[in-house]
Amino acid sequence: MKTPKMKAKKENMNSNKSVSEKEEDSSIKSILSTFALSTTAHGCSRIDQSRSVSAKLIWMAIFVACLFGATVCIISLLEKYFQFPTKDVVEVADDPISFPSVSFCSLNPYPSSYRSKIAKMKPENRFLEVYSTLGNFEAHVLNKSFPLYDRMFPNHHNIKSYKWMYDNAPNEDEALSIGHDLEDILLSCSIAGDDCNISQIESFINPYFFKCYTMNPKDFNDSSVEPLVHSTGAVNGLSALFFLDIGTAKRIYNPTSPLGGSSGLLVVIHPPGTQPDPLQNGFNIAPGFSTSVELQNKNRELLGHPWGDCENREKLSDFPYKYDKSSCERQCQQKFIMDQCGCVTSIQPIPDNLKNMSMCGKMDLKNLNSDSPNISQIAEEIDKLECEHAKKRVLKKDYPTENKCDCPRACHNTIYDYTISQCEWPSEGVMLDFYKHAITLRDMQGSGYLHSTMYNLLDSKVNSNNTKENRANQEMIRKNFLRLNVFFSSLNTEITKQVVEYTFTDLISGVGGGFGVYVGFSIVTICEFCVLFAHLVKAMMNYRKNAVNDEPWAFKRKSMDIPSSK
Repeated sequence: MKTPKMKAKKENMNSNKSVSEKEEDSSIKSILSTFALSTTAHGCSRIDQSRSVSAKLIWMAIFVACLFGATVCIISLLEKYFQFPTKDVVEVADDPISFPSVSFCSLNPYPSSYRSKIAKMKPENRFLEVYSTLGNFEAHVLNKSFPLYDRMFPNHHNIKSYKWMYDNAPNEDEALSIGHDLEDILLSCSIAGDDCNISQIESFINPYFFKCYTMNPKDFNDSSVEPLVHSTGAVNGLSALFFLDIGTAKRIYNPTSPLGGSSGLLVVIHPPGTQPDPLQNGFNIAPGFSTSVELQNKNRELLGHPWGDCENREKLSDFPYKYDKSSCERQCQQKFIMDQCGCVTSIQPIPDNLKNMSMCGKMDLKNLNSDSPNISQIAEEIDKLECEHAKKRVLKKDYPTENKCDCPRACHNTIYDYTISQCEWPSEGVMLDFYKHAITLRDMQGSGYLHSTMYNLLDSKVNSNNTKENRANQEMIRKNFLRLNVFFSSLNTEITKQVVEYTFTDLISGVGGGFGVYVGFSIVTICEFCVLFAHLVKAMMNYRKNAVNDEPWAFKRKSMDIPSSK
């Protein structure tokens, strides 16, 4: 039974507790009221100043709705920012331009003098075996009595080709030895009236054209030399004369090739220091014409992560060329064919560490030419040849997902738009005068005109005593010479830059605008809400502290007042 003293003390404790709660409610209400009257946010003061409950609720609903709208707006702005959108901006610069590299290959890989080169080869030279195999191919292999005729016939154009000759040459040097030498094919060369530096003309290999060359206006071993074009027009560009050495001897004709049976040059214009790809990027120029190529320089600048996928790579791995996406993909395709077929393809660049691997088109010629060949060995060789061409077709459509190449786009790309025009050259009235000039040029080079392939092919025909025959033979001049002019038509460079469409500054402006439109927020207002939150937390902590201090005291007094049971 509770005594009057215990009841009084309990009422006193409850009274203390209610007073504490009232003080807390009063403190929080005071903080919110003060904030509502002083904040710069719109609508908060209306909530505090409204006298009726309904008005307070209406203004509170308006404020919450506007705050919700501002939040939705901010979320959409954040989504837009983290999508990292970009846009293209086009600028035009009028500055001197670096001259491009010009690469060329003869569409007839072997000059007319190749027979004399073959005649000088030693009997044990394996290239003679390649040459004789092609000569006997139709009679020996494309005979219906041949055990593998059904498999050989669909592949006979792949075998009877310059590429197959290259694949089966004893070594690279032997294959190139019967190609076009630079001193034979290039009669003269000048850039802006100055003779080309022959030491800067480099050779490279292509299995369809054998010996190709690149004219580099820049010496990449000397970074201080940077030839720039300051003027436009043909007189300020590259001008070169070529002798094609085309006779009447029978050549290999492949009807499945878009370049089969053609004569002239295949030309590639590409950024200095990059790897040329004649088959993919080249264009043809015909003999008997002066061909002018007018260039327009364009630059494409891309952004890296997170706005784009470009990378600033300096060099191709395993090759002494500048990085570009196309060349990187060709290296990757080589690896794909090697993994799938167990051999390397000569149509893609072969790095030094793979040069000891067998070519996909390589065959045992002694076995192939034998009267009783090892059929299973020939079947295995055809398997590799068919695998090479099957994987080439796969790569033309789409690269397999499991073998995707790590070949991002370069961040800085140079592109040359060009316009080609031609005129007949040399014209009939100057043909002999031109040939005399060509003789002079040849006398100034190498072993001179009398020991040149040009002399062996044309001299007796052009200088015939029979006037009628002489005129007819003069057409041989036009079939064997061409002129190439490469120049810029304008010094204006069109620069297309990929730029950030929505920057961090735009995001901050958008967030400020969203809060400002909906609830009148600014950075000052956000700071005010931070201070409000701090005050509320402090008030809550003070209340908890007071509650903890009061409870033990009340319990202690209560235990002291309990009467003894004795």
